[in-house]
Amino acid sequence: MSKRVCITDFFVKKVPRQELTQSIIVNVKTNIEESNPDNEYSCSSNQIHHEHVHYDSQVSLFDIKLYVGQSQKLSNKEKIEYFQKTWTPQSIFVFPTSEFNKKKLKFQLSWLDKWKWLAYSQINDGAYCKYCVIFYKTEGGIGSQTLGNFCLKPFRMWYKAIEKFNHHEKCNYHLQSVEQYQNIVAIETGKQDSIDLQLNKAAKVQTELNRKIIIPVIESVIFCGRQGIALRGHRDFGTLTTENPVENDGNFRALMRFHLNATKLSGDESYQLARTNCAKNAQYTSWKIQNEIIGSCHEIILSEIVNEVNNSKCFSVIADETADVAGFEQFSIC
Repeated sequence: MSKRVCITDFFVKKVPRQELTQSIIVNVKTNIEESNPDNEYSCSSNQIHHEHVHYDSQVSLFDIKLYVGQSQKLSNKEKIEYFQKTWTPQSIFVFPTSEFNKKKLKFQLSWLDKWKWLAYSQINDGAYCKYCVIFYKTEGGIGSQTLGNFCLKPFRMWYKAIEKFNHHEKCNYHLQSVEQYQNIVAIETGKQDSIDLQLNKAAKVQTELNRKIIIPVIESVIFCGRQGIALRGHRDFGTLTTENPVENDGNFRALMRFHLNATKLSGDESYQLARTNCAKNAQYTSWKIQNEIIGSCHEIILSEIVNEVNNSKCFSVIADETADVAGFEQFSIC
């Protein structure tokens, strides 16, 4: 019988930092043995400690290899911390050599100064991109290909190092990772609002602008309806401006123009700016919009009348019969 699927199985479980740190410490030796079958480096869990405790350890807790594929388990603050504390070899560090075409090559410490995004892993003698590892995506490039070197796999082809380094820092997914890091730092330091807050603020601003556009339209239609004034004129179409037209464009547009000019003279130019900057298909001045507003007013008035009748103790019905021009009797009920 297959295991019953729960909705929580589809979400990534948040791993506490202490638990994550302990799991990293336990797996350091495994990572070293997998990357170096000849046991070139040795390490024990009691040799690895946080940066604030000074011990002689061969492998740092902030080795970039330990955070490959761990991005989703880290909070934004932890990502920034691990990015800034990524282990960097000292000048006395001896890099292992690898043979390529009968030439012995190795990682150069000067590369870290030239390419600031570069990080070296002591565990598997490979180069990674700090941005792409900690702020990684599993896919990128043309056709959303699976990412490999510098991101999920170590780069070790030292004879092509400069060429590959220059190519990687121009890739779109690398630039996106750098931008993501900058955004997270700005959010955590208070220089920028979070994405949710930005979206909420943008939605609120857009709502206010939309109201400044539609409210004068509704008020003009209601005014014409109350006074029994016709809305449309001879040239009742096109973009509404505050200048008086040569031909009469109707009572509705004249009222709209009067409202914009009156608010501007009173010192409030927000209504005019909102209408000037809105899209041409968001003017809300067409005859279709006017009819929709009239229909909404009809429903509101009818609903109030029905509620008033239903709430009254009694009501009367008036009937009248009148003959039309053809001589047929027409019976109406009020």
